[in-house]
Amino acid sequence: MEEKLNELRELNEKFYDMFGRLFRNRKLLDSEKTFKYFGERLFEQYKAEYEALRYKYELKELPEIEKIKQLHRELVPRESRPWYFLFLFRNRNRALKNIEREALIEIEQIFRRKEAALERLEEALEKADTAEQRTTALDEPQSQEEQEK
Repeated sequence: MEEKLNELRELNEKFYDMFGRLFRNRKLLDSEKTFKYFGERLFEQYKAEYEALRYKYELKELPEIEKIKQLHRELVPRESRPWYFLFLFRNRNRALKNIEREALIEIEQIFRRKEAALERLEEALEKADTAEQRTTALDEPQSQEEQEK
């Protein structure tokens, strides 16, 4: 997402700069028609580059949107039971089952990532503690009084 915004910002800055130079130098052009012609061509070029940028990111985002649509089709029930069957069968809603399953999977993934990060943090802290306790060749020897403290 950040990459997309940065490319769009660069595109806008590039064309704002070109439009600004065209506006500042409009008196050097021979007529108002020439100024409008260059402005229209610049705007067409901007639209073309914007469309190319948009299509580039649509190709990346389209599979994700399709995945969300498929998930929606899976989670939303398509059949309804007649009202007289509601009291005979105590079935849980299929959509609710799928939503709960997806939520549990997502929670478990988050928990595993947090647990792995915690283990890495503990290892880093242990390494830092052992590094502080080790003496190096460049350390000055401590006097007897400092060692007793």
